[in-house]
Amino acid sequence: MPGPLGSWLLALGTALGTALSTGLAAGPLPGVVAAPGPAATVQEILDGNQVYIEQRQAKVRDGARVPDRLRTGNSRAQLGFLAGGTARINRFSQLKLGTSCFFLTKGQVLVSGPQNGCTRSSRLSVRGTNYLINLAQSGEAELTVLEGQVLVEALHQGTIPAAARPTAVFGGNRVNLGTDGAVSARRRLSEAEMAALLNGPLFQGFLTPLSAQQALQTFLQRAYPNLKLPPALGAVDSGASSLQSTINELRLQQGRLPLQALPPELAARNRAYLRPVLQAILAGANCDHDRNRWRVFQDSLGTASLRPSSEVLTCGPEQDWDPRRVVAEWLSSPLHRAILLERPRATSLGCSTLSQGEQTVAFCTIWTPNR
Repeated sequence: MPGPLGSWLLALGTALGTALSTGLAAGPLPGVVAAPGPAATVQEILDGNQVYIEQRQAKVRDGARVPDRLRTGNSRAQLGFLAGGTARINRFSQLKLGTSCFFLTKGQVLVSGPQNGCTRSSRLSVRGTNYLINLAQSGEAELTVLEGQVLVEALHQGTIPAAARPTAVFGGNRVNLGTDGAVSARRRLSEAEMAALLNGPLFQGFLTPLSAQQALQTFLQRAYPNLKLPPALGAVDSGASSLQSTINELRLQQGRLPLQALPPELAARNRAYLRPVLQAILAGANCDHDRNRWRVFQDSLGTASLRPSSEVLTCGPEQDWDPRRVVAEWLSSPLHRAILLERPRATSLGCSTLSQGEQTVAFCTIWTPNR
């Protein structure tokens, strides 16, 4: 077969033949040897904390090794793979890590960059692209290639038959993957279908970019010129340290002791609490506290050494972002001034900021000893 695709298929066929002759399984099947380090790392968790590596609850920056199983309850997550790809796992989904691909056993996953995927009947080989797998309870799957190219190969008992020929699926196309690995019902994604994906749970709300996000944006501009990726959220906590410094400068001027930074574990929990609050504010028109989430957060600290006692919030134009202006606005309110200066038991402070478009949200929590 002439051309770049033919060369790639020939090289892939040679590599697969070598793999089969040495007994390398195409997917993460029993007997796979565990990798010496993490094969994937949790980069982001949305909608609560129902993300698990095997039987333990996962946190951001936790690593998973081959052949660990990762699953979500009513939460979403983004993973970063050792090879450089990323994956976003939808709610109530499950995958298992393997040496040559991850194995989706339930639900839906979006993959970006150099990361191969497998179902029980198919292996999806890429060199770096954006694709989505949706697995039905029947074992059949739907493959949507958002950008780039995916080669689909049928699996039989975890290996690729020697006579099998891969099927190429290109960006903007969707196919069905049968329980026997057969590719069928190829169809072009309409603009409405692509828009529904971009506005769906695997794109909305995530802060961490996909590995091949720029390639996807470029493809959308060419193939679906009326569509674009959801507006990128600004860097989390980009102004948090300067805001905390400004608050402490004010306290020193008023004869108060500076508030200490939170211990790393509590700082991580504080950010996890604040992130969905900040996202909700940016997504809507209501610049206000989430009091139900606040009470749940307070109750969740249990016997921790510190407990959040108060919080202050501001929303404003991004181009006018200035921590001194923010603190000055808080001081103009008697309640906020009392929170920042008149709470004698306050010892610690945790702030987060988040920007989108022309708006920036800043949120700080004041902590006291938990006794």
